[in-house]
Amino acid sequence: MQSKTLLLALLALVASAVARPGGAPACGINEQRIQAGMGEPSGDRSFRLEASATEYTPGQPLTMKVTSTNAATRTYKGILLYVQPAAAANQRVGTFTIPQGHKDNTAPCAGANIQAGPGSVLTQSSSDDKPLGGDIVWTPPADANGDMVVRAVVVG
Repeated sequence: MQSKTLLLALLALVASAVARPGGAPACGINEQRIQAGMGEPSGDRSFRLEASATEYTPGQPLTMKVTSTNAATRTYKGILLYVQPAAAANQRVGTFTIPQGHKDNTAPCAGANIQAGPGSVLTQSSSDDKPLGGDIVWTPPADANGDMVVRAVVVG
């Protein structure tokens, strides 16, 4: 039986920056590009991405939340979030139930030669504050197999 582990990889280096009001312009996380476009982080928001489980069941929803270990941090402004098979960095899999203040961000994927189904990449729909702890529901494909990596960058 093959493992169905969910690995979380959060890049919270953009701590105090301006989130793009129309959402992230990309389909993938590139740390160097983020730093070049937004500058070095200022302030420590200590963002975390928490998942309701470390293993997934194909076709069964899983809940994630953006949180912070910094008690003064209560909101975030932007996010780029997706799940990829551990063995296929050019794929975005599963479907996010799009919460208020967010939108699907699969449009930039084709230009980056990344396979992404509808609802498989999540970003902000505005740069307004979003409360920490809100449910972000991801449903893996019914035929999913193998380890998955959750990748996220959060802007505060």
